[in-house]
Amino acid sequence: MDETNDSSGQWIGHSWLPDGTTTVVVVNIERRSNGHAQVLGLSPQHGIRTISDAVGSFEGNKFLGKTQNYRVFDPSTDQFIALRDYTAAHNVNVPAPDEADYHAEFSSKKITGSFQNNLGQTGRFELTKSFAEAMGCEQKLPAVGPLRWEEFKKEMNRFRGLEQVLFRGQHSNAYSLKTSFHRSGRNNLVRYVEEDVPRLRHQINAVSEHYYHPHGEDYLALLSLAQHHQYPTPLLDWTSSPYVAAFFAFNCLASRGHWSETPNKAPARIYVFDSKYWPTQIGVSLKDPWPNLQFVHPAAHNNPRYYPQQSVAAYTNIEDIEGYVSTLEKQQNRQFLTRFDILAEERDAVVEDLRFMGITAATLFPGVEGVCRSLRAKCFND
Repeated sequence: MDETNDSSGQWIGHSWLPDGTTTVVVVNIERRSNGHAQVLGLSPQHGIRTISDAVGSFEGNKFLGKTQNYRVFDPSTDQFIALRDYTAAHNVNVPAPDEADYHAEFSSKKITGSFQNNLGQTGRFELTKSFAEAMGCEQKLPAVGPLRWEEFKKEMNRFRGLEQVLFRGQHSNAYSLKTSFHRSGRNNLVRYVEEDVPRLRHQINAVSEHYYHPHGEDYLALLSLAQHHQYPTPLLDWTSSPYVAAFFAFNCLASRGHWSETPNKAPARIYVFDSKYWPTQIGVSLKDPWPNLQFVHPAAHNNPRYYPQQSVAAYTNIEDIEGYVSTLEKQQNRQFLTRFDILAEERDAVVEDLRFMGITAATLFPGVEGVCRSLRAKCFND
């Protein structure tokens, strides 16, 4: 499992035992993994979430390895407990394995293989990077457009008055929805929670007027603050306004020349998420291995941008967000996510219209930063 084989990323699929038992499997391989991976086992029948450590080495397109240190996630304590301790506490009479050997074949799109644990049980597995494909669902619906700016505004009228509709803008339709944490080549949230967040919290508290506690509402508030200052997090920013989303989609903080320096620039994209019937849960744990996408409202301590940008955050442990959404759309026979593409050449019209609406860097970034950004865009626009 090394970067030269391009195995890094999040792999999703299933494992099967000869008795027909099926487990959803998520394997997280980071670019820095150096032969190590995190294996998550999710039992839909019992709701049990297991985690184990894997180590392996490549021989061409094949790799051999071992999984060990099996643990079960306990939602009541937000901790992992040893699998043996879990089975003993719940009077499970089936012996728990300690480790398993596996061998598999790897391609850029799929991993297939088999395993045998120390109890002699055997099985097979198949993994892919597409969540929808792994779950047997169709891929995402095509985007609407590309549109002119005025056409886009007319399309947005259908969302007027609807509750819990959220918007997100991205510079190009060539990029899928993905958190900054996952874009950085990371996917092991347990390591992130145990190693990175404490370091972040310690240094933010050294310069912040608000003291961020390690639990409760402060936890997400800290991540939201860091997200708005370019620190990678498993949060994805959304807004209640399609026009705030357009501001960021067209990179209105940059000059016209910076935007147009790329020839044949791809259309900008606005995502629209109807979250009214999206499955919700009380409380969010970054350690919970169960695939999840939840919309949250972090407290805005020391974060004056949060309210002017009409922000809502989405937490997820999924790299292929759109594939995950497509899977739930099929399961519930309901469309949650719609994509709108707007021609890149419409930027001047967008900037002028948004300025007339009062959506500028000065209003979205309160303080000296917003004033300077707004004047730079207005006075140094070439």
